Amino acid sequence: FRERVMFPIHSQSGRVIAYSGRTLKSDGSVAKYVNSSESQLYYKSKSLYGIYLAKNEIARQDKCLLLEGNVDVVSMHQLGITNAVASCGTALTAEQVRLIGRFAHNITIMYDGDNAGIKAALKGLKLVIKEGLNVRIVLLPDGDDPDSYCRKHTLEEVLDYISQHEQNFTDFMAERSDAGDDPTKRANMFIDIADTIALVPDVTLCKEYIKYFSKRYEFDFGDLSRRVSETRRKLQEEEFKAKEREKRGGDAFAFGERSESGSESADRPGDGKLEVSPSNAKTDFVAITDPIVAPVEKDILYFLLNHGTETLDFESDSKYADGSEENLTVADFILDSVDRDGGKLINPAYQSVYALYAKGYDDGLSQEDILRGMVNSDDSVVSSLTADLCSEKYELTVKDFEKSLMTVSSWLVAYVPKTMHLYIVKQLESKLDSLKHSLSGADEAMQLDIMKQFKECQDTLKLVLTSAKK
Repeated sequence: FRERVMFPIHSQSGRVIAYSGRTLKSDGSVAKYVNSSESQLYYKSKSLYGIYLAKNEIARQDKCLLLEGNVDVVSMHQLGITNAVASCGTALTAEQVRLIGRFAHNITIMYDGDNAGIKAALKGLKLVIKEGLNVRIVLLPDGDDPDSYCRKHTLEEVLDYISQHEQNFTDFMAERSDAGDDPTKRANMFIDIADTIALVPDVTLCKEYIKYFSKRYEFDFGDLSRRVSETRRKLQEEEFKAKEREKRGGDAFAFGERSESGSESADRPGDGKLEVSPSNAKTDFVAITDPIVAPVEKDILYFLLNHGTETLDFESDSKYADGSEENLTVADFILDSVDRDGGKLINPAYQSVYALYAKGYDDGLSQEDILRGMVNSDDSVVSSLTADLCSEKYELTVKDFEKSLMTVSSWLVAYVPKTMHLYIVKQLESKLDSLKHSLSGADEAMQLDIMKQFKECQDTLKLVLTSAKK
């Protein structure tokens, strides 16, 4: 028996979804860390240790302090720095960066100052840049990690160290290159940093980085601009080609029938149907990029906008009951479900509405204040969608209640989980559809790979549909 200290890992809504254990007594024959296996609730690549306790302060400061380990986060919070989180036993992922991006636009990466910490910081900063967030990096003195540094210094000293030592990514990469006056090293530094600047999505910010880097490190502005432009063009071409491969028409092989997109009416409880839609809103002005998942995404928004803060009173033996004394709200359930599945909706217009609601909810605003801000949004699509989904759909849904003789509470318990399950089904169907169309024009080797992916996706879909019947 080995003594361990257990760290509960919470979802952003506060549910305990996993544990991370650290062995206190070890002779080297056992692992130092023992973590929960991944499950339907817990995906390491999409979870952040400390996000539930840190999210309000992250939003307030518009800044997240990203650390490497659970103990580092605990020490920071105990010291009084409560906007700190860490990846859950894995290298930083794009999904984790997007989760932070829901609360703040600025991330400071604070890793150990050894070689491993430097490599992790270099990899992490590029992920942050690609997601359109601002990134700064601060390394601790070699031999220290955030935990040990916090135990040796006061709150003011730690905050002062961060303030004085955090760097933008160009300075951080330049110092790590150790180029000096060496022509070869300077050329390599030029290429590496120019290609990283090219990852910045915002054109204006990208130009500012070009100005800053060329002036500070004495590179020709024109040469640097051309390199960045060339790299951006190549990246855009690669992205375009990837999308074109997915969009190519033609059914080279018949893979069987796919269920029709769209949803059926939630007219009676216990009818055994997976397909469910509260009703249809007149949102023809919305540009749809993925028509297969669009109807369910519209339903998800309906539940958030009309019932987001209402509780889901699951029975104690329900597979959705988490054992806590406090019931989940509709928004908690949906946000957790979407976070496990990538953190965003697929259709951009629906994602804009979803992101704005999620931010207001995570900021602790009331349902009324959230909706008021969305209806008055400068984004006309957001305001129009919000108004439509809060009016027309509500009237139609009341009729569904009357026909089924269900209370609002019972209806939500029955159909919110079913809708989120259906969302998984529709995403898989969309992927199958994309794979099927990508076969046209693919060479033999690529076709074999596509067919392998198709088979794996089909198997996953069968499992999801089977679990819905249990």
